[in-house]
Amino acid sequence: MLVCLLEWWALEAIILLAGRLRSPLVAIGAIAACANLQAVALMAWIGCAVAASTTVGRHIGAGDVRAARLAAAAALAVSAVLGIALGGAVALLRQPLSRLFTADAAINALTRRTMPLLGLVMAADALSNALGGACSGIGLQRYSAGAQLIGYYVVGMPVGIWAAFGPLGGSEDGALALWVGACLSMLVAAALQALVLARYDWAACAAESAARVHLDDARAAAQSVTSAEDEPPSSVTILKML
Repeated sequence: MLVCLLEWWALEAIILLAGRLRSPLVAIGAIAACANLQAVALMAWIGCAVAASTTVGRHIGAGDVRAARLAAAAALAVSAVLGIALGGAVALLRQPLSRLFTADAAINALTRRTMPLLGLVMAADALSNALGGACSGIGLQRYSAGAQLIGYYVVGMPVGIWAAFGPLGGSEDGALALWVGACLSMLVAAALQALVLARYDWAACAAESAARVHLDDARAAAQSVTSAEDEPPSSVTILKML
């Protein structure tokens, strides 16, 4: 949940920051249109992230490290294909897509200029989500959240804000800089999560999972025996005793 909130807050912050640019109505309109497209496209690869979390966790629980790694790689590959395909489609179809949101010429123009960057954001977001799902599958949610925190709030967003209000002086082009910051955020988060997965001892994770399963089974068996001993004798048992 925290991972989703960190990304959501960052995208909402982009819209708020657009209101501080010189042409706030145009900037907010263009960024809001792109944010809505990003939210719709997210539905395509969020399923891959959930599938990665479930499948990787199941294989780790079964002690099959090779299958767990393969599931993570498959989710990453499918997410990458979806992200690149949808990002490319948005960049190529920016003319008709921008007109779906508004007839304002200025907003349409800035939206069309922003959409190629949005395509890169989609590809980066797809990778980051798939890697986050794999991290969740092996119980590394805290590392995934840390990667998002660093990517968005330590690297990407500060760079985007600096570029928008520094060198670009708060002009309309600042909207492009804010999306560059979002793209950089997702790339950094994806890289950090990939590093965590590459350096993590998957075999040790599987062994720990197996130990927990055996411990839970032993506790369940002990509780079953205790419950059976504590049960009062049935009427049939009493008659036999007599």
